[in-house]
Amino acid sequence: MPKRSRTIDWQELQGRIIGLGEESLKKSHYPELQERLRELERFRALFDLSSDIVLILDIAAERIADWNRTAQDALGHAAPPPLSAIGAEEVLAFLREDHSGCAQRPEMCSRTIVTAFRRADGSRFPVEIAVSLRAGDAERLAIAVGRDITERMRTEQRLRQAAAVFDNAVEGIMVLDAARDIVAVSPAFVQVTGYAADEVVGRPVAVMRSLRHGDAFYAALWAAVEQTGQWQGEMWSLRKSGEALPMWMAIGTVRDDAGAPAQYVCVFSDISRLKESERRLEHLTHHDPLTQLPNRLMLGAALERALTRARRTGRALALLFIDIDRFKTINDTLGHQTGDLLLQALASRIANSVRAADLVAHMSGDEFAVLLEDVSSADDAARVARKVVQACTEPFDLDGFEAFVTLSIGITLFPEHGQSVTALLRNCDSAVHHAKSEGGNRFRIYTRELTKIAFKNLRIETSLRRAIDAGEIELFYQPQFRLADDALCGAEALARWRHPKRGIIPPDAFIPRAEKTGLIVPMGEHLLFDACRRVKTWLDAGLAAVPVAVNISGVQITSSPIVETVAAALADSGLPPELLKLEITESFAMRGTQGSIDRLHALRTLGVELAIDDFGTGYASLAYLRDLPVTIIKIDREFVHNVPDHRGDCAIIEAIVAMAHGLGLMVVAEGVETEAQKAFLARSGCDIMQGYLGGHPAPHREFERRLPRRTGPRG
Repeated sequence: MPKRSRTIDWQELQGRIIGLGEESLKKSHYPELQERLRELERFRALFDLSSDIVLILDIAAERIADWNRTAQDALGHAAPPPLSAIGAEEVLAFLREDHSGCAQRPEMCSRTIVTAFRRADGSRFPVEIAVSLRAGDAERLAIAVGRDITERMRTEQRLRQAAAVFDNAVEGIMVLDAARDIVAVSPAFVQVTGYAADEVVGRPVAVMRSLRHGDAFYAALWAAVEQTGQWQGEMWSLRKSGEALPMWMAIGTVRDDAGAPAQYVCVFSDISRLKESERRLEHLTHHDPLTQLPNRLMLGAALERALTRARRTGRALALLFIDIDRFKTINDTLGHQTGDLLLQALASRIANSVRAADLVAHMSGDEFAVLLEDVSSADDAARVARKVVQACTEPFDLDGFEAFVTLSIGITLFPEHGQSVTALLRNCDSAVHHAKSEGGNRFRIYTRELTKIAFKNLRIETSLRRAIDAGEIELFYQPQFRLADDALCGAEALARWRHPKRGIIPPDAFIPRAEKTGLIVPMGEHLLFDACRRVKTWLDAGLAAVPVAVNISGVQITSSPIVETVAAALADSGLPPELLKLEITESFAMRGTQGSIDRLHALRTLGVELAIDDFGTGYASLAYLRDLPVTIIKIDREFVHNVPDHRGDCAIIEAIVAMAHGLGLMVVAEGVETEAQKAFLARSGCDIMQGYLGGHPAPHREFERRLPRRTGPRG
């Protein structure tokens, strides 16, 4: 059986050495013994004071024979425990090996083991321990020296994590030394910059400096780093290819034990895509996406800068507003995609008609503008306007369709026509509207008279809005008579503005403005509902109600749900649809789009009759007229006024009546004022007359007195 191990008794060992020394005095070995004793004391002191864990192991008993204070504190036991109690299985496995050849092979006598020891409370901690065998005559011992490597392992873990971050970070990373030379770069740095690590390591960080920043920028950057230990912000660098590299850079300082900067860690993100997005957003903010021309916002800013230069140099500048005449017709007829092609082609022609230094802008829809600097007079601007008009006279090939356009151009100059951006834009807008009001296909230079007209129109518009809300727009009714028997057979409802101060205002004074501003839509709806309710009231009162014609603006047909509105008016009033006629102008009917024609067919389906008003003034095509769902033609008063004295007008009326009857249409003559006119119309076969001869337009109460009472069932 193995001998029982015991803990080394250092005092006993010391006593034995002293006793052995006393006996050795007789043999003159006292000095040697004294030295051995001092060595023993020094060993004990080192043993106890060592910061490493020191264990003397009893190999046979598989336990700790002795330990130093560091070991006892680390393990937490009151007395040296068996090796199994501290979980030293790997140490035990080494001790149990065959070490008989240890003397011949010293490498068999020691081993360094990384394992984990268990404390008295059951917790474990990692250790790295070197075990050496010491063979003796009386007992076999081993010495184990090691240390708690918890912090080392944590540090290694942090280093592994840091290395993983360094190697896998999306951001580029540079490590600089105190002299700001590059000592390490991450894989992302290589990918972003194009530099291989060996091309930049050891070189100053300034190797990537961009010329976008001057020395002052970098001086301020490093001053901030030295003062606060960090800096972050946007900066530009260079890729290996020489291409600019925008980046968001963060710089941090790593200090040594003395607090001095030892290294700098630079982490940056490539913000090229962000910069490109910003550039695109900036472009979209200041440019029209369809034509790629500057937009209204950019024109305003450019005009502001141009005014500053003009005031400084004393030179004039000019602003041109360009509006495409009847662009909406092209859009509605050919579709918005074709309309977009026209805008793009027109933008190109306008740009090619002016100097490279002149700014061409797409304001919105069918509106363009040109800013001309350093002009000498209005003649210079007029010459440019003529060039633009001339450039656009050639037809446009719109995806296989040939289109012709005309332009209306307004011109204003600084300083004559305005001192500010707002004034110039406003006055230029007045000039272009004046050009359009004269029929388009021309340019007009702003005059102060246009401002008066604009203010007048604004006052009319404001008053008109109030009048609609206040119910001041009402209907007067003008009778219509059959020429065959002079019987009252219908009426036309005509809008009048009953102004509280100016009295009755005729339609010519406000209808055109209502159409231009879009107010015709709510006004027309109000008048339509009122007419339907009025006729139904006469019907319910037992009067011989007659069909009433209501004028419908082209704006209502193209810009409002006219079919739904008419259906709602009939349903609201309960009026039979055959008692409602809707009149549209010949000019609108001739230029109407397919969408507008479809709406006219839908209206006819409701049961109402459709009439073309002012016939003869718009040069209607017979083939086109044949396809319209109309039942009535109204001859314009211009032709009626000169009959029967004017042979040409007489011939026109006779031709219109014959044509209409041939198409199965009824004919109404407007503006009949004399018996001679009436007699000629009757001889020509005209069906119905309307005019002052039969009666002036009158309020509803006055008109209804002309209606006889029904003597039998309606119809």
